[in-house]
Amino acid sequence: MHAISPQNTNVLVVENNGLVAHALGVVLKDAGYRVTVAGNGLQALASVAKDAPDVVMTDLHMPRLEGAALIRQLRSTNPHLPIVVLTANPPYGGLKELAAGGPGRMALLFKPASAEQVIDSLQSVLAH
Repeated sequence: MHAISPQNTNVLVVENNGLVAHALGVVLKDAGYRVTVAGNGLQALASVAKDAPDVVMTDLHMPRLEGAALIRQLRSTNPHLPIVVLTANPPYGGLKELAAGGPGRMALLFKPASAEQVIDSLQSVLAH
């Protein structure tokens, strides 16, 4: 796998915990990515309508629209969208259940994750 240049790569971070969202934003911006942050799934869908991301990094357990429902909606319009699931509580069925919505690459990352793990996961789902 080769490294993907973060330049011009738009990452949508969907995280309801403000401290985690801020930390992810700092890590990703420091690595050169363009970052948009949404506090829940509904905000994420509104953001996607304005500026389609190249990759989504989302929590699963959020108010207003939880992560699995967000993933299904995103994949219904863009089945190849790369997604990194960042969660403290993984789904019972793992990625198999979440990935059923489309052929796009998906990675599962457990909180707390290091900056290196975050970047490696993004690189993994963005690799062609």
